[in-house]
Amino acid sequence: MKEFFSGEGYAVEVSYDGEEGIAKAKSFGPDIIILDHRMPIMDGATAIKEVREFSPTPIICVSAITKQETVDECLRLGASKYIFKPINLEELDRAIESALKGK
Repeated sequence: MKEFFSGEGYAVEVSYDGEEGIAKAKSFGPDIIILDHRMPIMDGATAIKEVREFSPTPIICVSAITKQETVDECLRLGASKYIFKPINLEELDRAIESALKGK
């Protein structure tokens, strides 16, 4: 994903767990956050909740978890969109563009 979106002209920062992601969101100030629901240290729902405490940045959650309760929770906590894996990069790119327009 990093290579694809860097090639599309986006400045991309990568984190490997939820806590690192929160720290980078605070320091980097991204225009959009893409996160997996299953992350080490902190799950996606918790990360969404924590980001919403300091930022209205659009968040797209991607996950292999298809349980409707999980999808609903992420959207209720403030995710802009929930996309199921495997990820179609063109679909994700369209979701990013849409989220950024609505900012």
